[in-house]
Amino acid sequence: MCVESQRDRIMNPSQTAIDWSEFDRFLQLDIELSQQLLGALQEERKTLETRQYQRFEELLGEKTQLVAKLEHNTNDRRHWLQQQGFSGETGALLAARRSAPAVADRWDEAADLWRECQTANQINEQICRRTQMVVENMLDVMRGQHGQKATYNAQGQAPRTMGGRTITSA
Repeated sequence: MCVESQRDRIMNPSQTAIDWSEFDRFLQLDIELSQQLLGALQEERKTLETRQYQRFEELLGEKTQLVAKLEHNTNDRRHWLQQQGFSGETGALLAARRSAPAVADRWDEAADLWRECQTANQINEQICRRTQMVVENMLDVMRGQHGQKATYNAQGQAPRTMGGRTITSA
């Protein structure tokens, strides 16, 4: 490709024909990985609700691997877009809508799945926080600290004292 036509393509990528097939493969992989991640997040929620913490830890490993694969694929996708002369995804999506509507539809599907994953992850995070709070409250009861007001030391910290009666001495 001559330098002049390459510059034209970078300046205005929508003016040249783009083969979207490779980008479409990236999107298909994104969809597959996101579906797997959503399944793992849904299973994670069940394990949190039923307190199956060993399975929960296994799922954390699976999620980490899936997220790493998604991030790698996202980087590949961004690199491909840059090679095609796009500076961002917005312009690329508009170009895809014009010249490859099926690819644009798949892109929307991948984005919808990713939003579902984010929502499921936020719900699981709330369950984790609530569980942590319940466990901390139970430990406070066992230490005899339930319902005590925190007092602050000179450093402005609320020390946890062992005052009151513990569950073993009650």
